[in-house]
Amino acid sequence: MMLVGTLEACTPGGKGDSDETVGSTGSTGSTGGTGEQVSTGGVFTLTSATEGEASSAGTMGEQSQGVETSTGATSSTGTTDEGSSSSTGPVDLCPGLVAELTAALEADARCELLLRFDGVGALLGWHSACGPVPAMDMFDSKSAFEATKCCADGMLIGAETSPFIYYQLSVKPALGGLGIVSNHIGAVLYDATIGVDAAGTILLPDMWQSPEALGVGAGCDAEFTLMATSYDLTTDTAEPLGLMVTTMLGDSIAATALPTALGQAVIDRAIAVGYQEQFQTGGSSFVLLLEISHK
Repeated sequence: MMLVGTLEACTPGGKGDSDETVGSTGSTGSTGGTGEQVSTGGVFTLTSATEGEASSAGTMGEQSQGVETSTGATSSTGTTDEGSSSSTGPVDLCPGLVAELTAALEADARCELLLRFDGVGALLGWHSACGPVPAMDMFDSKSAFEATKCCADGMLIGAETSPFIYYQLSVKPALGGLGIVSNHIGAVLYDATIGVDAAGTILLPDMWQSPEALGVGAGCDAEFTLMATSYDLTTDTAEPLGLMVTTMLGDSIAATALPTALGQAVIDRAIAVGYQEQFQTGGSSFVLLLEISHK
């Protein structure tokens, strides 16, 4: 399925910068990955027991009628009135995956969803953070800059409105960095270094859910078109990511349960950023931010 990714912009609810929306439709199908909800200063984050590494795999929950594996296979047994019998076979995990994702994205009035992709668009992990509508904007361009750890000498990318994106180019021996700070829930959302002799470190968030918890490989596909403000930080001028890239990212999302789970949400903004985790190595990693509110 090829989807056309476009770059569009809209202004949500009188706040924030000019951004865009993401459309999604789809169907559902059984039970899936779980995460623990942790409260941090009024902002609720859905995390797994895994930390920081792209290769980390989240844990999947047990079902009352079977045992679910990380690959999405489930075995089940049953009995009948006419005698005992057992059966094994694939179980559709999609309804449960959708239900748990929907709950994660409705944990409070507003939510932030971060998705990480490698250079060919494969999902590496995701993280959600939710909170109430802030009484007032917590950050301006200066205080947002000061809130990051990555970007002491960084520059603001895009408009001087939330979400604030800061980028610091690494020059030996100094590390670079990428930071994203938003007034949507009033929080630093992404804070990562860009390495010189090795790949950089993601400081925040420090825990990620596995791709399997999004339904990767579970057959939960639904149509999805990615429309996002985007920045290619591998270029000198931070040009928008090309159509091929946004289509690639949109196709990866379409192959998960996320489009269906987003059916009851409003995507206020979508921001996609491509950058190199290690300076001058070639290739990109991608971070997609979806700022979500409820209908």
